[in-house]
Amino acid sequence: MQIEITSLGKKPQQLADVAAAAYVISNEDIRRSGVTTIADALQMAPGVHVSKLNAHAWAVSVRGFNGFFANKLLVLIDGRNVYSSTFGGVYWDQQDTLLEDIERIEVIRGPAASIWGANAVNGVINIITRCAKDTQGTYLTAGAGKEDKGFFGIRHGGKVGKDGYMRAYFKAHERDGYADIKTNNDGWRSKQTGFRGDFQLDSNNSIMVSGDLYQLKEDSLNALTSTNVREDVDGGNINARWERKLSDNSHISLQGFIDHTRRKSEIADISVDTFDIDFQHRFGWGIQHEFTWGLGYRHISDDINDRPSIRFNPDSKDFDTTTAFIQNESRFFGDRLTITLGSKFEHNDFTGSEVQPSIRGIWAASDHLSVWASASHAVHTPSRAFRSVISTLPPNPLAPGVTFQAVGTSNLDSEVADVMEFGLRGNVSRDFTWDAALFVADYDDLVDTTTSGILFTPPIPHVEITGKNDARARTSGLELSGNWQVNPVLQLKASYSYLDLDFDSADDPNTEIDTEGRAPKQLWSLRPSFDISEDLQLDFWLKYVDDTSNVITGNIDSYTELDTRLAWQVNKAVEVSLVGQNLLDSKHTEFSADGNNLHTTDVEQNIYLQLRWQIR
Repeated sequence: MQIEITSLGKKPQQLADVAAAAYVISNEDIRRSGVTTIADALQMAPGVHVSKLNAHAWAVSVRGFNGFFANKLLVLIDGRNVYSSTFGGVYWDQQDTLLEDIERIEVIRGPAASIWGANAVNGVINIITRCAKDTQGTYLTAGAGKEDKGFFGIRHGGKVGKDGYMRAYFKAHERDGYADIKTNNDGWRSKQTGFRGDFQLDSNNSIMVSGDLYQLKEDSLNALTSTNVREDVDGGNINARWERKLSDNSHISLQGFIDHTRRKSEIADISVDTFDIDFQHRFGWGIQHEFTWGLGYRHISDDINDRPSIRFNPDSKDFDTTTAFIQNESRFFGDRLTITLGSKFEHNDFTGSEVQPSIRGIWAASDHLSVWASASHAVHTPSRAFRSVISTLPPNPLAPGVTFQAVGTSNLDSEVADVMEFGLRGNVSRDFTWDAALFVADYDDLVDTTTSGILFTPPIPHVEITGKNDARARTSGLELSGNWQVNPVLQLKASYSYLDLDFDSADDPNTEIDTEGRAPKQLWSLRPSFDISEDLQLDFWLKYVDDTSNVITGNIDSYTELDTRLAWQVNKAVEVSLVGQNLLDSKHTEFSADGNNLHTTDVEQNIYLQLRWQIR
């Protein structure tokens, strides 16, 4: 309960003091789980639905509305926003670093829009990397296996001057295609390099600067032509943060980043450049109050070359977002009750001005129990594609011989959500901690689809599918997690989530059925970890995902899967581990056709051997 978390209030807080449904995935959790990607690691958090679409694509969401472009979840890496404004959502193949260099992943379930702004509707995931001071020396990792054909990573850290530290890394991997691809291949090859520097200028000033360059080569199926498509992805970013302590109770920070990415194939050729800067000032007033305010600006420029299956009108566009936020935290009754009021104010070029307020309260009922509650209003702004795209869709088996086109509309408003949450967090002893959260969320102005009759306008007769703010939804659910150190040898971590989603579509009953069907009602996870000896560790991870459905491709059966990891610490510097994933069956389907994954793919068993070597 004393784990530090920063994502909810943009300041360090103990997990026990956070008035939100929060979960922290530690570096040790990532190492002992045996995962090789950030997206797969998120399955450890309650309420997070993670499905593999193919060897290089994932659908990740919190509290429903999942898909390749799950657009109600905001994702950050060291405070850098990686949400795609083009299609709405996150390209998880681009979010990578050495997993060893991740300090923790903070998962906030529920709105955090009063701090982070639009699109932080159902949650925020903040991936926080380790300070360069903590990654000194040389680290090497390498492995190979059945599906992860080969992966390699190296990082070196050193001191710069009196109080400066730097590290640089390089990593590469190749993943085999998944099952049932027929003549198609969905393999994935990637290379990435980057650095991070942390400099303590004096007792009051510090600077962090980081950057990455990556290149991906991915294969997928073009459903329009039934041919294999190679997609080349490249990009890079620079991220910097300056922090200054003005006094014991006053602190300012300034963070900015530049990001470039390009995804090129015969299906699409999209280049996006982003510039973002954010200022924050936090100070105490009186004895029991703390006030935080901030300003931000983001500029996005895109350039989209037309392809036969997809084009944008206009094909290039610049758009800006300006933001401000205020937040006041007050403590009462000897600091046992904390009330936080705040709001984000935004102006964007698509929907104009948006206001996103929230109120949160947490009561320390005893030394072993905290009770919290919140009420929040959050918005999701339309993506560029929803407003500008003209796309020829894959053939629909429900309407053979008919061509469908998705056509964006500039009349869309923001989707809105009003969310009530209640939670309990406590510890039975130092060895057993638990967390429970209940929520009810009402969504309005959700984008629904409507279809035209057959249009005989060029180039071919077709049916147009457009979006309208004509849908509503209500979600409610329960999320539980616990951590029990049974004895010095055995630790148990468990989570359970229940979700009920009721979607009401004004125009398209298929959208209604599909949206509800894609949300599994139940998820659970059990992770026993054994320290057999000082040199030997054994880990298990049992996961269950309820059944889901899709209007076109049908039902996806529920599945239970088991991962295992056996690690031998050869000496202080060298660890060898054997990892098995999806061991209960030879293959299973996790998600239906969606986004770039235009066919349903089966996920196969994977076994790999890994070496870790830390050289001081």
